[in-house]
Amino acid sequence: MRLPHMCIGEFGIFSLTIAVWAGLCFGNQTMVPNVYVGGDFTMYLSGGASINGIGSWDNVHQKWNSVPNSPKSVGMLNAIAANGSKLYIGGQFNEVHKLKANSIVSYDTVSHTWGSLCDGVLGTISAVAVLGDVVYIAGNFQLVPECESSGHVNNVASFNVVTRTWDHLDSGLPGAIVDSLAVQSVANSTYVYLTGLKPDPKCTGLCPPTFPFISFHDAAGWHDMASSDTDPSNRYTVIAVNPYTEQVYVGGSFRFIGGHAPLFNLALWSPNLAQWTTVQSIFNFPGNTVYDMDFIDPAICADCMVVGGYLQDYYGPNGTMTILNNLALYNGSSWVPLGSGVTHVSPDLCVADTAYVKEVNVMGELVFVGGRFSRAGDLESNNVAFFNLTSQDWVMLANDTRFFNTIIYTADFGVDPNGNPELFVAGQEQLTFTYTEFTVDMVIFSRFRDNVWMDEIANPLEGFLAPGSIFALAQNGTDIFVGGKFITDGSNQQLIRNIAKWDGDTWSPLGNGLLGANIRTLAIRGDTVFVGGQVARLRVCVPSIGCGCTIQVQMPQPRRTAWIKHQCFRCNLF
Repeated sequence: MRLPHMCIGEFGIFSLTIAVWAGLCFGNQTMVPNVYVGGDFTMYLSGGASINGIGSWDNVHQKWNSVPNSPKSVGMLNAIAANGSKLYIGGQFNEVHKLKANSIVSYDTVSHTWGSLCDGVLGTISAVAVLGDVVYIAGNFQLVPECESSGHVNNVASFNVVTRTWDHLDSGLPGAIVDSLAVQSVANSTYVYLTGLKPDPKCTGLCPPTFPFISFHDAAGWHDMASSDTDPSNRYTVIAVNPYTEQVYVGGSFRFIGGHAPLFNLALWSPNLAQWTTVQSIFNFPGNTVYDMDFIDPAICADCMVVGGYLQDYYGPNGTMTILNNLALYNGSSWVPLGSGVTHVSPDLCVADTAYVKEVNVMGELVFVGGRFSRAGDLESNNVAFFNLTSQDWVMLANDTRFFNTIIYTADFGVDPNGNPELFVAGQEQLTFTYTEFTVDMVIFSRFRDNVWMDEIANPLEGFLAPGSIFALAQNGTDIFVGGKFITDGSNQQLIRNIAKWDGDTWSPLGNGLLGANIRTLAIRGDTVFVGGQVARLRVCVPSIGCGCTIQVQMPQPRRTAWIKHQCFRCNLF
């Protein structure tokens, strides 16, 4: 068997598995005409075609072929930015509502219509911001070749929705991975602020993005906001502009930026000093991390802001310790907990577990928080909550049980047809157990209006979809069985949850598939297909040895089209 040289880095293959499609014998030499390759990758072929997750090598004609309607997995939503009734949603996906849209899409909240920004980008978008008619995106990506305008795009770009053209922002940030983005306009000048990781300035050659950075872009180009002597263990997770004061803040997990005074996870940029300064009392408890922040209208609370993240405690100027429980309010002079914060109780062990806040949005007197938690103050909650700044208490939300297995990643306020504010949230639906989380069927994209949550996408076949990941292949005659992480065939006509059969022409599910599974190995003996991997729905917990990651082996029997539990092993035994 002869295969071409494959550059794993070039194609992004993280996991690779191979199956042979029926050998043919020519004299004394056996030639394998087709080899199926599965993994977590996208391979671009000449002519604009691509192979996603699974493809075949034609050993006779020496070329790669895509597999029609290759399986698709659940996409990821990382950022929402609202501009009136138009939302811009970024993440990692290549279609939504059967519209081709690579990692960025627009949504009209009044007409309920979707739109693409040219063909989007190749890669992942981590942050989105809007200023006037221009949408700014950042992450780890390049533009789709057909959408290139002037220059090459590297991990940050802007799109003009009127001219429908991209701008590369002086060729962007080569080699970087951007975590956060903020924009502001001052005296007719636009400033774009970014945080993330870039190659170490001291590294030579091909260097991975491991060095933390804070930068901004203006008409003169790119400027560094964190000098090269910054601690390489720092992580700047969020950068934000206070719309009332135009001040720039950065949050994350850090102590110093560029060797300046201790900052402890939250800092304010001083243009006059060209350095970062402290924000009053500080989150100086080890392990604290700021994930998000937003600012309160001065008419309600002067010089006030809300910060969320993994925030346990902090020591004030007088040395006293205050318990924050992941949320804090700066009231203009000091930090105080916001409504005693949010906490989480493990459904497995009924004990306190890790809670955190990923999203903070302020609209008037209401503060929305989203993340992973089961209690907001004294109220039971399902990862979403509102706090009223006027009454100083948490607001009971109707039908928030839909978020019971959802971790909220992003949110923003748009407007309804009457011009009233309404909230849109996005997250990942998961079955969450102690120490491990299993992703399930689809992303959550919901609207909150009139104290009721409504799903904007209810059918996973019309949701945010991305190329599937194939981690296991097994041959049985002319059939190829595949397992991995996916939910639908490429035609979006049927659910094939994480395991399916390809007969050379069509895909078909095995029973109802395995919801929430991550299939890592397949084997066929007679009429039985053995499946190994993480299977959330059939998880076994043995209290005496703990509840960790499990590997469960199942048997789908084709003649009975049913799943039978065969045996269960703990993963650390392998």
